[in-house]
Amino acid sequence: MSLKIIQSVRKAEEQAEEIKRQSVEEGRRIVSEAHKKADLLEKDIIEAAEKEAKRIIAAAENSAKSEIDKLNEKVADECNALKKEAKKNLDRAVDKIIERVVKFHGGS
Repeated sequence: MSLKIIQSVRKAEEQAEEIKRQSVEEGRRIVSEAHKKADLLEKDIIEAAEKEAKRIIAAAENSAKSEIDKLNEKVADECNALKKEAKKNLDRAVDKIIERVVKFHGGS
């Protein structure tokens, strides 16, 4: 009977070792799978962040372009107004010069 008990104990120990080995193996597999999932998640998050950053930059560029276009239009209008005013002054200056030349030569 003691041989049966010893064999039973050995069998239980072997089963315990097998369970332990399987548990360690399963633990390693779970950790490995978790690392793979974490790497994929990190990659997805980085891709999403880069996509969002590109969207934000594009929106900012569009907004800036719109603002630049408005400012360019305003500056062009101001330049045209200054040119009109300068043309009026130029016309008056030409008239004054002609008047003086005529008076100078007409008086001789």
